[in-house]
Amino acid sequence: MSTAIQYIQVRAPSYAEDPNLTALIEQATLETGDVFGTPDMRNKAIALLVCHWIALGKRDVSGVGITGNITSESEGDLSRGFGMQGVSTAVDRDLGQTSWGLELIRFRRSRIMNPMTRLM
Repeated sequence: MSTAIQYIQVRAPSYAEDPNLTALIEQATLETGDVFGTPDMRNKAIALLVCHWIALGKRDVSGVGITGNITSESEGDLSRGFGMQGVSTAVDRDLGQTSWGLELIRFRRSRIMNPMTRLM
């Protein structure tokens, strides 16, 4: 079984050196819950969330690390707007700001069955 730290060490070795890594993993564990099934899958989700948070912290004002399609742009005093297709909830909009968050959205959708309404 892989731990969240092991996932981070493999996927983002520089993030494994973050001084707040343990605290971030503890917080992500609280926020992730038990909906991913196996402990391995839960640890992967925790690791992706932690990587997302670290990436958000590493972004600079120029927007390096932002994902999504450019939806608006102006030239004088550069201003850009980014949008994410298929990102509908506030949580998804937050996660959609980094590639780690987008991967977590895809992973979550593949592991968690959303409730559906059937009409007969």
